[in-house]
Amino acid sequence: MKLINSQLFLCLALYSCFNLLSCSKKTTSVFQNESLPTTIGNSKLSIPIHITTSDLNSMINKLVEKHLSSPMILDNGYRTKIQVQKNITFEANDNKLKYGIPLAIEIFPSAEINSVKADGVILLEMSTILNLLNNKIISKTEYVKHSWIQSPSLKILGLPIPIGPIAEAFINKFKPSLCKTIDENIAKSFDANAIKSKLDAFFANPLFTSDDNIIGLYASPSQFAIGPFSMQQDELIIPVMIDGEAVIAEKKPSDLINNLNFEIQPSYDNISELQIQSRVPMQYIEQLCREGVENQSYGSGLTKITVQKIKLNGYKETLQVRLHTLGAYDGELELSFIPRFNSSKTNST
Repeated sequence: MKLINSQLFLCLALYSCFNLLSCSKKTTSVFQNESLPTTIGNSKLSIPIHITTSDLNSMINKLVEKHLSSPMILDNGYRTKIQVQKNITFEANDNKLKYGIPLAIEIFPSAEINSVKADGVILLEMSTILNLLNNKIISKTEYVKHSWIQSPSLKILGLPIPIGPIAEAFINKFKPSLCKTIDENIAKSFDANAIKSKLDAFFANPLFTSDDNIIGLYASPSQFAIGPFSMQQDELIIPVMIDGEAVIAEKKPSDLINNLNFEIQPSYDNISELQIQSRVPMQYIEQLCREGVENQSYGSGLTKITVQKIKLNGYKETLQVRLHTLGAYDGELELSFIPRFNSSKTNST
């Protein structure tokens, strides 16, 4: 005899979430009291972050132009003026990012002379490596080499001016401070403490709530990891992996607290797995069932049955349902269920 409609099965689905009983405290059953397991399964969320090369160009342009905004006077009296060109090239591998910065450079014989100058374009090749130390993201930017894309030529009174040594003096003077500037800006952008504070604030509230705002999905991240970098077409791909725990409950459980750790991992698995423990109070599930089943009639004529009252209890993985009925059967029915989550159909049976 089919007495349970789709609304009741929807209520049972709350109970059966990942085969964990809905209340973390002791639950009264028709048999006995049983202390329930509270182990929360680990969830993994993989998110590839895409950064376009145009955004990377803009970021590096601002850093370099800010660093080289004023003309630089070298020890030998020559003056240089720098402007970043837009076509910065990038390579990414593991935790290293390589980039070539084309710099349009103007070289003047002295600070007082502006009418005589040499124009050229120099390619500055640099690399930045990200590492972790004591849960702090640290970057190390290094100068790799430079080469002329467009060699400048300068003659004064018919005499050629040696540009090569001037370029060397220019590179040697500004490269240490430029590397330091890039590392300082990366440290500000990837401040582990700031990231932790933002994540803690975000996960303090439920990610989702029921329509009545009584039940919520709460989560707590335990690990924030960055995978190996890669370039795809015109984008830098930074894999981010977040591990944590998730619980469905009336409020965030006191034991749902993790110390967030940061890691840089050598490999990346583009798979997300969610394991959610249900701690929905039995009273809440019972109330939903009452609203959907009580005072409802099933069948017709001599076979008509009306559910007058419904009572739920739980024991381990089994859900007991007691129905007080009137009509064709005037009495009490007891039903037992072992809810199972069907991952292939994403529903409970």
